[in-house]
Amino acid sequence: HQFSSPVINATSNAFGNTDLFEWNEPQNEYIPVPDDDDTLEVLKGYLAINNDQVMNPAVFEGTGLLSGVYSADFTNNGAGNSHAGGFNLTGNPYPSAMNWNDAENVALSQVDPVLYVLNGEAGNFGTYIRGDHASSTLGIDSIIGTHQGFFVHVNHTFDSGSLTVNNGARFHNHHPLRAATAARSD
Repeated sequence: HQFSSPVINATSNAFGNTDLFEWNEPQNEYIPVPDDDDTLEVLKGYLAINNDQVMNPAVFEGTGLLSGVYSADFTNNGAGNSHAGGFNLTGNPYPSAMNWNDAENVALSQVDPVLYVLNGEAGNFGTYIRGDHASSTLGIDSIIGTHQGFFVHVNHTFDSGSLTVNNGARFHNHHPLRAATAARSD
């Protein structure tokens, strides 16, 4: 499943015997996180693929819970071509849900207002366009669960963009983490 760490200085070994990957936008592919003790970046999304038949619980250890204002810069190496490049994996950095519709506290710069979330049960990405409840696919809505990873897309007319979130977007909600239920089979 895709996730983002809600803990300051968490390391990549939080998932035990699970392979972690990060999204490489210029190559348009997942690449392995090289070490088990790499520090997970704030507001960066990761993909966890389980190698066991039993899902290991994540144990995020660090120096405190994330709280405050965070920004991430994104790239679009396919700028000028609306279907190539520009997808960046990010995630909810907070230990609580956040609302994608809260434009005051979830600020987008040159990023399309669309949320792309991997729905493990459906085996595909669901989408949600900010403020358009009818746009929801595969059960994805404006609520981004605790440490949920998701893709954003830098608008095809730009080669970069950014996302800035702050505490005002946070609220308490028991929104499920969108995770696959099957283990890796290869």
